[in-house]
Amino acid sequence: RTGARGLMQLMPGTAKEQAGKLGLPYDPVRLGEIGYNVRLGSSFFDRMLTYYGGNYVLAIASYNAGPGNVNKFIRANGDPRLPGTDIVKWIEDIPFAETRGYVQKVLENAVVYDLLNPARARASSRNRLSSYLGKAKGG
Repeated sequence: RTGARGLMQLMPGTAKEQAGKLGLPYDPVRLGEIGYNVRLGSSFFDRMLTYYGGNYVLAIASYNAGPGNVNKFIRANGDPRLPGTDIVKWIEDIPFAETRGYVQKVLENAVVYDLLNPARARASSRNRLSSYLGKAKGG
């Protein structure tokens, strides 16, 4: 994205807001420092994951497009956390090509990393993708 900075590709406004929530001083120069950038980015993702009730698809989409846009997607396409909403179709209906591709790639990578490190995996191999999509409870 244009203007995104550092390893976690944070937009300066998001980084500033997140620094404030963590009680850290915001320093745009430090966005290039790995530790500072990762702390802000990972805590922002955790905040989005909490905000969306543990739904990885919504948290990932909001990390890329912002929660305001994701809330618009929910209003337009339904809430993928609710029964009857097809999460895969919901992802395909994300109107921003960049965000749609980002969600797909992050989910793909999460499944691959789980396969490479099964001791830290979210779910057994038969439920791996479903656990990220909110369709299985692991195991």
